[in-house]
Amino acid sequence: MARIIIVDDDELFGDIACDALSEAGHSVSAVTDGEGAMRAIAAGEPDLLILDYNLPGMSGLEVLRQTRRERPAGELPIMMLTREDGRLLKARAGHDGASDYLVKPCRADDLVARVEALLRRRRAPA
Repeated sequence: MARIIIVDDDELFGDIACDALSEAGHSVSAVTDGEGAMRAIAAGEPDLLILDYNLPGMSGLEVLRQTRRERPAGELPIMMLTREDGRLLKARAGHDGASDYLVKPCRADDLVARVEALLRRRRAPA
């Protein structure tokens, strides 16, 4: 069981994602803004962070950058999960340390599969 934090200001989508990942056996919590994400990361030592790109206050990209200064990709995988589907945004997220990038809307089973793949890579010996 992995500890996962979902950061998305769309509470309905956050609830759907939480339910899908909980049913897959993970412990999932949700926050709706960047500042809440930083507090949750500091308090909970998650195994995976799922970030929306556009968040109120501190953007998902800012959360990604700040988190990467403190935790390398092998220590904390971060998936960008957003409605933003541009090549430049994907490239920026990858450059700044995103482990994966998934565009909403997506199927719950696709989300679970991508999360499982990230968690397997994290657990794999270097």
